[in-house]
Amino acid sequence: MQKYVPFYARLVEQKKAPRKFETWMEFFESLPVADRSFVYENLSNLSDCTRPPDTFRTTGGSTAEPVSLPSWYSETGETERNEWIGRSWYGIGPEDASFRLWGHSHLLGKGMRGWLNARKRELKDVLLGIERISAYDLSDAALLRAFAQLQNSRATYMLGYSAALDRFARVASAAGLTNQTELKAVIATSESFPCADSRKVIEEAFQAPVALEYGSVETGVMAHTRRDEGYQVFWLSYFIEATEPAPQGGYKVRVTSLYPRCFPLVRYDLGDAVALDAPSFGVRCFPEVMGRTNLFLEPSPGERIHSEALSHAVKGIGSMTGYQMIQEGESFTLLLTTLSRITDEEIGEIRSRLAKISPKLQSAEIRVVDRLQQTRAGKTPMILRR
Repeated sequence: MQKYVPFYARLVEQKKAPRKFETWMEFFESLPVADRSFVYENLSNLSDCTRPPDTFRTTGGSTAEPVSLPSWYSETGETERNEWIGRSWYGIGPEDASFRLWGHSHLLGKGMRGWLNARKRELKDVLLGIERISAYDLSDAALLRAFAQLQNSRATYMLGYSAALDRFARVASAAGLTNQTELKAVIATSESFPCADSRKVIEEAFQAPVALEYGSVETGVMAHTRRDEGYQVFWLSYFIEATEPAPQGGYKVRVTSLYPRCFPLVRYDLGDAVALDAPSFGVRCFPEVMGRTNLFLEPSPGERIHSEALSHAVKGIGSMTGYQMIQEGESFTLLLTTLSRITDEEIGEIRSRLAKISPKLQSAEIRVVDRLQQTRAGKTPMILRR
């Protein structure tokens, strides 16, 4: 990395970092923490210059401050292997069909390209044994239809956003429904559960153990729960340090990638925290991730849309650096921050995608601002409801 990534090569040349680290403590003391502002300022110098990127990973999540990181297609092999290792702990293999409460970003495109992308995604789902239910509509009626579809599905496991699965289970339970299919596990991902009893409610509704993945767009799956245990880190792929106390409790997660990447992660701050009794250099396991639950959008009474839909609506728009939806009753305002002017065409593209998610969102006011609004705790949530 010190040869091919300009930023770290310069540190070695300036003797601010050694060519070889003798201890992890020397590693911590020599290299800066890479938070998102650091990445924005040094993006061009933090990538491997030996070959160009194949694609870009655009982050979203609860911070609502996306960043696009260059990536090689070869990186997915490492993260997909970890994903299936975690699922194997629940008896799930690549041959198993899945039922997914997930985003439908492939349906938000327009024109011939949008139509082709939607058909390609549908074909891939069929070939991979994926039955996909949209998390953009989490109303009672939609979830009851989804439950009926599950009963006729050949899926042997279910996967979805944690908050969406919690709502799915509660709607089914309130209707007196219990899953009759044989699921090996229900896998929750992307965020923490919204309630202390979420796991129990989901297990009872779907008659299956609950598993949890921990990762991000930048990293893929970094850790996975084992049956009746906490999270186990895939430590051959990632070194995780958790040494600084986090405002929400626990310790901040900083991750260093240990496999070839176009954009190597070095002490990269994910903005998350893990529950530990003491600071740890090289976390191997932890009981839980703290404070990653997002709010739903509620365009009208009874209508609920998972927040990830908002990420999909603004994905790939120019030089945008942040986004946030503010809901006041049935009025919506989408705030955007950007490095340069967003064109009328790009605004129209966002509005078109919002309309496909919910007609109520088509009339949302879209404003470019200097900074997004924060909570009293200093966080920048994707959704603010008033």
